[in-house]
Amino acid sequence: MKRLTSSEARSAFPGAVDAGVTLFETMAALAILALSASLVTITLLPRQPEQELERIAEQLALNLQAAGAEAQIAGESIELIVLENGYRIPALGREVEWATSVEAQWRSATPDGWRTTSRLSLTGPSLTARETRIELSLGDQARSVRVEALSARVSHD
Repeated sequence: MKRLTSSEARSAFPGAVDAGVTLFETMAALAILALSASLVTITLLPRQPEQELERIAEQLALNLQAAGAEAQIAGESIELIVLENGYRIPALGREVEWATSVEAQWRSATPDGWRTTSRLSLTGPSLTARETRIELSLGDQARSVRVEALSARVSHD
């Protein structure tokens, strides 16, 4: 039996279509599949404690800045209430709950040193009469959010 070359086969079977897949097409399909799988994996992975703590610190700093701005606009004190697992700013209608594994210590500066506080009063031009620190921890990670007394500057590290 004689074996046909590809050109002979095409002329012998004019309606036949070359249905093969090239190596390039296979590699391109595999690359697209691998890229899609990696994007799904990245999206579904749980956040690392460091990333989660950074997000919490940023959210707290932004909420403190918003409360300070509202206090300046309203010309009155705005209260921040410390909860067991977060905080509430009634004037802004915000209540934030953290994951149960997040620990926070709210401290205000006093002439005798730092003391734990359960309420923070945010007032006009300066957010608070005393410097305040919120120490956040999750596992072995820690972050600090600070409210400076005179400048009303909110920062976190």
